[in-house]
Amino acid sequence: MIKNFLIVLVLFAVVSCSSNDDSPESDTSETISSLTDITNVSNSSATVNANAQGTNVSEKGVVYSTTSNPTIENSESLSQGSGAGNYTLVLTNLSPNTQYFVKAYTTNEGTTVYSGEQSFSTSNNCSGGVFQGDVVLLNQEQVNDFGNQSYCEVTGELRISSSLNQPTIVDLSSLHSITKVQRLTIDNNLNLVSLEGLEGLTEIESQILVAGNDSLENLEGLNNVTKLGNIFIAGNHVLKNLNAFVGVSKLTVGFEL
Repeated sequence: MIKNFLIVLVLFAVVSCSSNDDSPESDTSETISSLTDITNVSNSSATVNANAQGTNVSEKGVVYSTTSNPTIENSESLSQGSGAGNYTLVLTNLSPNTQYFVKAYTTNEGTTVYSGEQSFSTSNNCSGGVFQGDVVLLNQEQVNDFGNQSYCEVTGELRISSSLNQPTIVDLSSLHSITKVQRLTIDNNLNLVSLEGLEGLTEIESQILVAGNDSLENLEGLNNVTKLGNIFIAGNHVLKNLNAFVGVSKLTVGFEL
């Protein structure tokens, strides 16, 4: 009887060990996102070097913002595709003389891991200096050509107005170096959706007129303006709000809608 009991006990122990051996091993691999460094910072761009580690990296990239703690949900992001390893991304169309906060991110099986945060400041290098007088830009080519001269300031009026006989203006990103104008007029640009590219502007001395831009959805390219004169907003049929002016600390005259 005792012998039979011992045999049963030994068999039970063997079966128990076999069951434990067959259990799947847990995945101990770790997803890591590292921000190596930020180089080649200019007045409008910067190069970000980063690293992603993990076995199933579905996406890697960087997020950046002018406020601390950027995430995919609340900031600009730039992806470098899938797979682990070192990678380099170039941030473009940045505003001059502005501090940016950057994190790298790695996504693995639906979970996103962020690196530590680093910051950098773009330069205020405007090789074109000051443009004396008024300038009128009537088509996309003129916008690009003027922007490529990297002026910091326009002492007169900067007018952006699509001519009916010209290709319409749709992109203002080349104007990123301009920080100050006497007057700003943006009118009759039927296909202009946003004012992205004017983020460098901090001062509009006498007035701003935004009128007749049928596709313009917001004024967020003017978010960094802190000083301006009179404001005229009219005939922008899909414009949703005027939130771009919340940072204005000095308003010379007032609004006219």
